[in-house]
Amino acid sequence: MLYKEQWECSISHDVIMWERDNEDGIYIVRIDYDDYVVGKKGKEGDEVHVMCLLTALELNLKEIGVLNEDITLFKWLRRRDYAGVNYDADYDYE
Repeated sequence: MLYKEQWECSISHDVIMWERDNEDGIYIVRIDYDDYVVGKKGKEGDEVHVMCLLTALELNLKEIGVLNEDITLFKWLRRRDYAGVNYDADYDYE
Protein backbone atom coordinates (compact mmCIF):
# COMPACT_ATOMS: atom_id res chain seq x y z
CA MET A 1 0.00 0.00 0.00
CA LEU A 2 2.91 2.33 0.70
CA TYR A 3 4.13 1.95 -2.88
CA LYS A 4 0.65 2.59 -4.26
CA GLU A 5 0.21 5.69 -2.12
CA GLN A 6 3.60 7.07 -3.16
CA TRP A 7 3.59 6.28 -6.87
CA GLU A 8 0.11 5.39 -8.16
CA CYS A 9 -2.62 7.98 -8.20
CA SER A 10 -6.02 6.31 -8.45
CA ILE A 11 -8.32 8.58 -10.42
CA SER A 12 -10.82 5.77 -11.06
CA HIS A 13 -10.52 4.46 -7.47
CA ASP A 14 -8.89 1.22 -6.35
CA VAL A 15 -11.21 -1.29 -4.74
CA ILE A 16 -8.93 -2.68 -2.04
CA MET A 17 -11.66 -5.00 -0.75
CA TRP A 18 -14.94 -5.83 -2.46
CA GLU A 19 -17.97 -6.32 -0.27
CA ARG A 20 -18.52 -9.70 -1.96
CA ASP A 21 -15.09 -10.94 -0.77
CA ASN A 22 -16.02 -11.06 2.91
CA GLU A 23 -18.97 -12.36 4.88
CA ASP A 24 -19.55 -8.98 6.57
CA GLY A 25 -20.09 -7.10 3.27
CA ILE A 26 -17.42 -4.48 4.05
CA TYR A 27 -15.71 -2.59 1.24
CA ILE A 28 -12.53 -0.50 1.23
CA VAL A 29 -11.75 1.87 -1.64
CA ARG A 30 -8.62 3.99 -2.20
CA ILE A 31 -9.14 7.38 -3.87
CA ASP A 32 -6.38 9.47 -5.47
CA TYR A 33 -3.22 8.77 -3.44
CA ASP A 34 -4.13 8.23 0.19
CA ASP A 35 -7.84 8.86 0.75
CA TYR A 36 -9.98 5.87 1.70
CA VAL A 37 -13.68 5.06 1.85
CA VAL A 38 -14.91 2.30 4.17
CA GLY A 39 -18.50 1.10 4.11
CA LYS A 40 -20.86 -1.82 4.01
CA LYS A 41 -22.98 -3.25 1.20
CA GLY A 42 -26.55 -2.00 1.53
CA LYS A 43 -25.48 0.99 3.64
CA GLU A 44 -23.69 3.05 0.99
CA GLY A 45 -24.95 6.33 2.45
CA ASP A 46 -23.25 5.50 5.73
CA GLU A 47 -19.77 5.05 4.30
CA VAL A 48 -16.87 6.94 5.86
CA HIS A 49 -14.30 8.94 3.88
CA VAL A 50 -10.93 9.49 5.57
CA MET A 51 -7.76 11.25 4.47
CA CYS A 52 -5.12 8.59 5.22
CA LEU A 53 -4.64 4.86 5.69
CA LEU A 54 -3.86 5.15 9.40
CA THR A 55 -7.17 6.89 10.04
CA ALA A 56 -8.98 4.21 8.02
CA LEU A 57 -7.33 1.42 10.01
CA GLU A 58 -8.28 3.11 13.29
CA LEU A 59 -11.99 3.30 12.39
CA ASN A 60 -14.18 1.50 14.90
CA LEU A 61 -16.53 -0.60 12.77
CA LYS A 62 -19.28 -0.52 15.38
CA GLU A 63 -19.15 3.27 15.70
CA ILE A 64 -19.47 3.76 11.93
CA GLY A 65 -22.40 1.34 11.74
CA VAL A 66 -20.69 -1.41 9.77
CA LEU A 67 -20.60 -4.19 12.39
CA ASN A 68 -22.24 -4.87 15.73
CA GLU A 69 -18.83 -5.73 17.16
CA ASP A 70 -16.52 -3.19 18.82
CA ILE A 71 -13.44 -3.69 16.61
CA THR A 72 -11.18 -1.49 14.48
CA LEU A 73 -10.73 -2.05 10.77
CA PHE A 74 -7.09 -2.99 11.44
CA LYS A 75 -8.03 -5.68 13.99
CA TRP A 76 -10.79 -6.96 11.72
CA LEU A 77 -8.35 -7.28 8.80
CA ARG A 78 -5.74 -9.01 10.98
CA ARG A 79 -8.35 -11.45 12.32
CA ARG A 80 -9.17 -12.32 8.70
CA ASP A 81 -5.42 -12.62 7.95
CA TYR A 82 -6.08 -9.95 5.30
CA ALA A 83 -8.16 -12.40 3.23
CA GLY A 84 -9.97 -10.57 0.45
CA VAL A 85 -7.55 -7.63 0.29
CA ASN A 86 -6.63 -6.90 -3.33
CA TYR A 87 -3.39 -4.95 -3.65
CA ASP A 88 -3.46 -5.09 -7.46
CA ALA A 89 -6.83 -3.38 -8.00
CA ASP A 90 -6.35 -0.46 -10.35
CA TYR A 91 -9.04 0.67 -12.80
CA ASP A 92 -6.83 3.41 -14.25
CA TYR A 93 -4.85 0.83 -16.25
CA GLU A 94 -7.63 -1.51 -17.36
